[in-house]
Amino acid sequence: MSTWQEYAQRPSSIKIYVAEISVADPDNPTADRETLYFSSDAISPELTDVYHEPCIKSLPTFARSLQAISLGGTSATYGTLTVLIGDGHLDSKIAGRLFAGAPVVIKSGFDGLPVANFKEIFTGHISASPKWTDTQLSIPLADGVGKFLDHKLTEQNLSGALPTVINTLLTSADIPADKRDSAMWDAWSAANTFSVWLPISANQTLASALDLLLAPLGCWYGFGRDGLFRIGTFGAPAADATPVAELTDIELTKFSGERNHGNHAWKVVVSYYSTTGDNPDTSEVSWEDSAIKELNPAAVEMSKTTALTSSTQANSIRDRWKDIFAARRLVADFTAKVQLFGVQLGDVVRVTRDRFDLNSLYIAQKVTDNMNGDSVSLELFR
Repeated sequence: MSTWQEYAQRPSSIKIYVAEISVADPDNPTADRETLYFSSDAISPELTDVYHEPCIKSLPTFARSLQAISLGGTSATYGTLTVLIGDGHLDSKIAGRLFAGAPVVIKSGFDGLPVANFKEIFTGHISASPKWTDTQLSIPLADGVGKFLDHKLTEQNLSGALPTVINTLLTSADIPADKRDSAMWDAWSAANTFSVWLPISANQTLASALDLLLAPLGCWYGFGRDGLFRIGTFGAPAADATPVAELTDIELTKFSGERNHGNHAWKVVVSYYSTTGDNPDTSEVSWEDSAIKELNPAAVEMSKTTALTSSTQANSIRDRWKDIFAARRLVADFTAKVQLFGVQLGDVVRVTRDRFDLNSLYIAQKVTDNMNGDSVSLELFR
């Protein structure tokens, strides 16, 4: 037995996490970074080519959410990696190293599994200078979002096909094609061939531009566990979608049951640019069904201000929002063990529970990795 998936199916498998931190020497900034290796438990020498100091005290909890209504940039919260440094046994490794901004990789594995077969579950960087005490080193982590969000743009008018415009923006922020999830990028580009126009003011951030372009169209963006940029279109899973994970009573450790999604729309209004240039003007298209409002007084009116340049495309987006939220939508919460470290935002999963006569596909709209608890929690939408 040698694969991560095989070990993950065994409840008795002892979980091991390893962290690799590539630090720089501030006195020799052009030298290659040195990689520091830490683990949460001892690893047999025959299972690794590099010694991992067994000194991890606690692991971070990461939560990422699609923000199903506002969309645009995903919200993310990060945790702290804590390493024991008592008795000065790591002083020679950490003293004088430049930790702030250093790349970090965290992998999960099991006792008996070669480290080469561990699964990479986080790729990011140290978000701020670590804090030392006599007994421990606390290392705050983040993925690529921070630097990415703050990138400043020049004053300009963005125009053209949406995928081309987004590609130009990402490249300007040093996120070229090889730093993106290529499969997601290709699928999203094919589904969003809209024409857009958007004026950008000096020093406007990249995040602001992306939110204005993407959120009104029902699109989202962020970074995955592998550190790659991900982009997608929100919506209920297609009936013929292939799930990345199959969850049954065996895998699930907690199931909250399904509940109504918080928003149900009876009216959708989408604005677009009817003219562009020095004197831009806007128009709007709409859809409404008063019967939905009568049936559900809490139903809302959705208004989306887009950068689209045609009524035909505005109608497509109006229908996209209508298809998502004019129907009754359900959300459920599930928690399982480390098997779910492969699930990311926007992925499709299938949940089967005989007790509730449930056999449904869902979209993962929130993913929380609790490494200390060896579990992953999903908020799922359908």
